[in-house]
Amino acid sequence: MDNLAKLIYVSHYDKVIYYSIEIIESREHEITSPSTLFDEFIAENKINKEKLQHILDWIEEIGDKYGAKQQFFRNEKNASALPPDTQLPLEPYYYEQGKKKGNNLRLYCIRINEHVVILLNGGIKSTKKAQYCPNVSASFELANKLAKAIEKSLHKNDIEWSDEELDIFYDENLEINF
Repeated sequence: MDNLAKLIYVSHYDKVIYYSIEIIESREHEITSPSTLFDEFIAENKINKEKLQHILDWIEEIGDKYGAKQQFFRNEKNASALPPDTQLPLEPYYYEQGKKKGNNLRLYCIRINEHVVILLNGGIKSTKKAQYCPNVSASFELANKLAKAIEKSLHKNDIEWSDEELDIFYDENLEINF
């Protein structure tokens, strides 16, 4: 059975437009969840309030101030992840017990270019490599499958660029096979 996905608009900032994905289980359009992967990420990580807020702050900061430059994203095979590496000397920082620390909550995403990002899902990363982490390995694998499918849709022109590559255009009924 094919897995299908739909692109869903999330928000527009000065420099970045964010989308997410809604998973559709089969061609009969049985939606596996009533929300996007990003909505699920937020709902599942409300217990990690400070870590979640740190990632949401980065989404806003990247969207309004910097643009989706590669340096703000962790390389995750064909996909990406937030928050940026702690080596980045820019705000916002994540503090735990009053000390600046690395945030182990990961939001997997697909950085299309400096103006378009697709926000997916994730969780608390508890191992060095995402693919071996019981908490995020499924999100990591899904992000990489979706990244390949999105790339294929761009090559087939099912998803097209605006004139200045500041946004994408697609049929709202577009179903992406992955």
